[in-house]
Amino acid sequence: TRQYRDVLELDPGRTEAGLRLGRVLEARGIRAEAEAELRAVAAGGGDSLLLAVARLCLARFDPSPEASAAAYRSALEIDPGLRPAWLGLSQALHASGDREGAVAAVERALSPEGSRPLDAWVEYHLGRGRAFRGALAGLRARLTRPD
Repeated sequence: TRQYRDVLELDPGRTEAGLRLGRVLEARGIRAEAEAELRAVAAGGGDSLLLAVARLCLARFDPSPEASAAAYRSALEIDPGLRPAWLGLSQALHASGDREGAVAAVERALSPEGSRPLDAWVEYHLGRGRAFRGALAGLRARLTRPD
């Protein structure tokens, strides 16, 4: 927690650090601060990977099944292939009494889609977020820069 706070103190624009801080705070049971950090990331612009994962994490904070379903849907607007969001949406719909919607959402989560690209959740956990893309762009720029 302290290290993520240090990073954010040095550079408040590090949204990935904010996302990770929110997840650590949630794991430690500090829900109000976790929610605030995750909401800051989800409200910001920029990296769709971080936005989708933040919105996915926030869906667990909503007290009502309807609000939770709306949060899962907002994550799916960014990344329609986000399987954990489909599963969460299914649970929220089931809890709100929408059995048909719940079945459709779980079927979508479990349907094979061949060789589809990795979703935001997998990319995030593989460490292929903004830092990886930024490092690759920097490398390309250095390799193609005329001297």
